[in-house]
Amino acid sequence: MKYVLIILGWVLNLSLFSQQKKEFFDEHWKPVDSTKAAYYRLITYDEKGNPQGVVRDFYITGEKQWEGRFSYIDKLGGGNDIEEGMCTWYYKNGKMSSRGFFVNGKIDGTYKTWFESGARSSEVQYKNGVLHGLYINWYESGVLRNFAVYNQGNLVGNTSLLCDEFNQSCTRTFTQNFSKPEASLYGEKTKIKKDRYSDFSIDWSQYLSYAMYGESDNNMWPQTKDKQAVSKMTNYGYLIKTGKADGFRLIHHPIDYSSSFDLDVSYFVGKGNLNSMHGFVWGYQDEKNYYYFRLSGHGSYVIGAMRNGKNELFHQASTLLYDSESDVGNYLGITHQDDSLEFFIGFASVYRMPCPELLGNTVGFVVGPESEVYFTSFSTVEKIDPPFVSPDLDVQSIRKKTWKGNGSGFFISTLGHIVTNYHVIDKAKEIEIDILRDGKQVSYQCEVLITDKTNDLAIIQVKDPSFIPFSEIPYSLKTSLAEVGTPVFALGYPLALSTLGTELKFTEGTVNSRTGKEGIISAYQVSAPVQPGNSGGPLFDYEGNVLGVINEKLFLADNVAFAIKSNYIINLIDLLPSVPDYPKSSRMKGMPPTEQVKLLRSFIPLIKVK
Repeated sequence: MKYVLIILGWVLNLSLFSQQKKEFFDEHWKPVDSTKAAYYRLITYDEKGNPQGVVRDFYITGEKQWEGRFSYIDKLGGGNDIEEGMCTWYYKNGKMSSRGFFVNGKIDGTYKTWFESGARSSEVQYKNGVLHGLYINWYESGVLRNFAVYNQGNLVGNTSLLCDEFNQSCTRTFTQNFSKPEASLYGEKTKIKKDRYSDFSIDWSQYLSYAMYGESDNNMWPQTKDKQAVSKMTNYGYLIKTGKADGFRLIHHPIDYSSSFDLDVSYFVGKGNLNSMHGFVWGYQDEKNYYYFRLSGHGSYVIGAMRNGKNELFHQASTLLYDSESDVGNYLGITHQDDSLEFFIGFASVYRMPCPELLGNTVGFVVGPESEVYFTSFSTVEKIDPPFVSPDLDVQSIRKKTWKGNGSGFFISTLGHIVTNYHVIDKAKEIEIDILRDGKQVSYQCEVLITDKTNDLAIIQVKDPSFIPFSEIPYSLKTSLAEVGTPVFALGYPLALSTLGTELKFTEGTVNSRTGKEGIISAYQVSAPVQPGNSGGPLFDYEGNVLGVINEKLFLADNVAFAIKSNYIINLIDLLPSVPDYPKSSRMKGMPPTEQVKLLRSFIPLIKVK
């Protein structure tokens, strides 16, 4: 009997500590009494005073405001609460405002937000509280607003997209700041903005060409070679120090000069000859063909070109906008719009001219003789087509080496014919594929044979002497309509040149509809999750049939993608001058999915364009 009473007492004691409590908070989440409260909380504490179970917060009028778990509560309202697990915030109308998974108070995984109307606002990926993965924002209308990719908190390629809600245009922005915010050669006079500094997050060895002055390929700029010149990264900026000749550094950041763009450089002079002219070159093709924009320490500037090794002066004048001790004052910029170029110094226009025929598309810094110049920032802004209509060409800003973008494809003949999307190869000057053959990755050059812009299809073919034809294509092109509910899977290379790597990716889902976006009959709607880079990849059923070609993802909803039907591929094949024997039967039927994917690795290439 004594033991029973002890146990009953222990249980009673626990129940007293485990009773749910109601706590009140003001609009800043400081504890207050109920008469001053904007919110209240229903929470249970254990015998040690720690939060227990699910906690629910409410607006004082009774609507749910938050739901989740805490591992620690700051009872003084200092904002040091530690969330754990899935946490959800709500608007007063009951719709979710945001949701994410927390580990020890840090977001881990995808954090989603919504407008009060219920429309998607953002989708941002984190790893242990640090940005890592996709960063996407939408306008409430559903139009994309921002797109970027992060890796361990660093903006991949220092590049992001910004889109206009109304005119359906977008800009791709690349920005690199070289100087640390606290660094200054001139005290307060050097006006470096903290919010523009990127703490050397990018590996500039992939951009800066050390092709001069005793480094690697010295013949790139033979007329400027000077052993006294040096260049290095410093706290104040990227330093180029010259001897008795000009010093150049090229930046491997190609620009599409056919579209509108801005090109900006800011710098300050550490010391040197006031007559020396510093600035940048653009449209660079080789040491004998490029354009230049340079400013001297006296404020005189020149705009011109080297054509076949001969100097051609477009314009020269003087300006009062030069500041010899300011990185902000020494701003040089070019804007290309409506077939004309406008030149800026210190954000003021100084000259305008028709856009000449561009010689190349590389840019770089130039420093005059006997000078020390610190370049503090470099940026480009390019106008591009609206994203996610042609999603993979937006990923070209997240490039690897010199490839501007990637998509996916699949072989339809033993002779190297490949199907992909038109938007993947549109305007591409060079196409290369990577594929696994006999367990080894090989690369082949390809050329475009035929395109169908209306249905977003293209057929390319390997044109490489090292290519050995396949003995067979193990799958078929399905010509009859698939039924709604058919299990399907997609293979491709999402974000292959950035965060996700070049291994073939598998996703699965079902056919949701036998018509595509806005009811078009040429496409299926499917639930297989896809990302930019999947475009052009095949959509299979589990019988070994290609049902279609992935060409678009609907970013306004989860797991909604579209695929152009296979019979449109056959129509395009029939228009080729020499019609290949495309696959009409499959030997994949009955194989386990893992074996199907293993077999398909040799037939689904990564397509790279530039």
